[in-house]
Amino acid sequence: MVAAARVLALVVLLTGCGTPAGPAAPPRTAQTGNPFEAVALRAHPLSRIVREDNYPVRLEAHVEFFDRWGHTVKALGELRFELSGVGVNRRPEPGRASADPVRWDTLDIRSPESSSRAYDPATGTYWVRLALPGGVVLGGSPVLTVVYTDLSGRRLSSSIELE
Repeated sequence: MVAAARVLALVVLLTGCGTPAGPAAPPRTAQTGNPFEAVALRAHPLSRIVREDNYPVRLEAHVEFFDRWGHTVKALGELRFELSGVGVNRRPEPGRASADPVRWDTLDIRSPESSSRAYDPATGTYWVRLALPGGVVLGGSPVLTVVYTDLSGRRLSSSIELE
């Protein structure tokens, strides 16, 4: 009798009877129902201004998204880039700062295909190359600001000072 009870307990233990089929599903988020949606972003330290002979000066921006657990994820939406702390070769108007930010509305990652094309799996970032317009004068430490708008209209932003 005792042996039969032990065998039955062992069978229950090994087959997992009475337990869920796998780990509990992570909680869904209010925005999309996707537990792995991007909830934060970072203008990544790999971002930089590139100056090369025979090429226009350009901004190489790296953007990294994180889910609620702090893991990197892909995202769907649009990215806007702004570079401040740069000057433009022109005469400043009275009462107006001489250095206007340079803005780009460039990265459309609203579809899974466009998001995957812009994603660099080696760095876990979206890597974007943006030409600086003619007449931009770099000085000091420019600041890159990235603004992301997801498909529901929610916005996230991050800034980083470039070297």
